Amino acid sequence: GSGLTTLNPVPEPLTISMLLLAVIGVIARRKMR
Repeated sequence: GSGLTTLNPVPEPLTISMLLLAVIGVIARRKMR
């Protein structure tokens, strides 16, 4: 895989974990307020 690409039918584990961490980070920041 070449990272974050919508062309890949199945995202790689690393890509998924990075996306999850990013989402969790944003949610955490919003909840911190």
